[in-house]
Amino acid sequence: MSLQYDELTAAERRLITTANSNHFWEPEDGIPETPRDGRSWGVERQIRGGFISELLSGLWVDRAPFMRQVAINGARIIGELDLNGVHLTGSLTLVECYIEEHVDLENSEASSITIDHCWLMGGRGSSRALSGDGLTVTNDFMFIGNEVLGMIYLGDAKIGGALSLVGSRLKSSGRREYPDGALNAQRVEVGGITLLRYGFEADWVVLTGARLSAHLSMIDAKIGHPTPQEAMTVHQATIAGGVTFSSETRISGTVSFNDSSITGGLTINGTIGDVAKGGLSLKGASVDTLRLESRAAISGLVDLSHCTIRVLDDDVDSWPDHVDLAGLSYTALTEDPRHGYEARLAWIRKQRGGSIPYPYEQLARVYRESGRTDDARRILIAMHDDARSHLSFLGRLWSYATRALVGYGYQPWLAGVWLTGLIMIGTAVFSWQYPENVQLIKPDEGHPAFNPFIYSLDLALPLVNLGHKQFFVANGFAGIWSWISTAAGWIFSTALAASLAGFVKRDGV
Repeated sequence: MSLQYDELTAAERRLITTANSNHFWEPEDGIPETPRDGRSWGVERQIRGGFISELLSGLWVDRAPFMRQVAINGARIIGELDLNGVHLTGSLTLVECYIEEHVDLENSEASSITIDHCWLMGGRGSSRALSGDGLTVTNDFMFIGNEVLGMIYLGDAKIGGALSLVGSRLKSSGRREYPDGALNAQRVEVGGITLLRYGFEADWVVLTGARLSAHLSMIDAKIGHPTPQEAMTVHQATIAGGVTFSSETRISGTVSFNDSSITGGLTINGTIGDVAKGGLSLKGASVDTLRLESRAAISGLVDLSHCTIRVLDDDVDSWPDHVDLAGLSYTALTEDPRHGYEARLAWIRKQRGGSIPYPYEQLARVYRESGRTDDARRILIAMHDDARSHLSFLGRLWSYATRALVGYGYQPWLAGVWLTGLIMIGTAVFSWQYPENVQLIKPDEGHPAFNPFIYSLDLALPLVNLGHKQFFVANGFAGIWSWISTAAGWIFSTALAASLAGFVKRDGV
């Protein structure tokens, strides 16, 4: 035992008594004070962090045999609260306390921890205000309404219940050049809900590798700092209950969920990014449902490259000007009926780096599978239209030709329209030119009566013999038109046949 009973202050001796009876320690004068003034609190409100550590380590069990909790309200805790590696013999509750030094909970175990409306001033030589590397909490870790200078670190912590940082404000300590007012909970495991709500503020939130068994909820939260580009890093995490950014949430910087799995869906109705920096990255992530609601405001790039989404439920007007859709896969769309395919096409055209085929093909696939085959064709035609500017001169000529003749193979009926028009014009020309410039060349043989429609049809359709072109020949203007009709007929018929073959291969699109 480091301390002897006669070395304890009156406040510390009272803490033994209240802990043994499982009551709160409170100042004897009972006068409520705000922790903001905690540095000025006298000895009657002071408790050494080292003594609290001894009490929770079981070193005072002879004087507090019935202790189940250490609960302190309104104390100034002086010196480091070092519980490194300690199996706490009771729960720890600190309310409206002024904590002068670093709180060390590394590799410790507790049934529950509550730190409520306290001021944590952090260590003199450390950027951390609280260290919880490898901490194990059986029930809830409630960190509510606190003012913090420095970082809260919960890397590899295991929390069986909820993790709540409701109303806590994590500010830069000024002890480092970089902003350290952060929540760093890499590889944390949380069995209950994770709450960053109602006034929660931090320079940066890191949840890389986290395993969250329930919801991650951000309501009226403010995250970000003018210096770093990234404000929220959640890489390779598994979030079973979904993620919500409410309309009051403001994140100044990039939010990244790269390679994470969000099975309960991601709902965004807040503000991500500002004029200088921002963006949302879901690169390689798997999301059950992505909801981008009407009040969502995202600045910068939204990176959905190689992301897998089951349902894309978005207000298409809420997307920023730049997106990366390369490799994005989604199964279904929930669209506002007021928006047709044009609005979704405008979304695809925001693709970073210009037109690439995959986003168009993915959208067309979803439209086709939902029965919107006409819209699927329109999207694929737009894909070729948009790609034309990247082609060579000859490639652009070919693009214009195939667009006009058969709609790139998605509208084969166009070739039929051209062919029909050719035959109708030919009928009019040959009616006008007969008999002066359309003459019978085999008068001694049995021949049909001249029919300008049949003659035009016979010339325009290759590999078809309707018994007119072998008996009649056109001269002059009619002769010129007969050559045009034959050549164009070959072009239109070949285009139609090729288009029909490709049309069948495209599974009805």
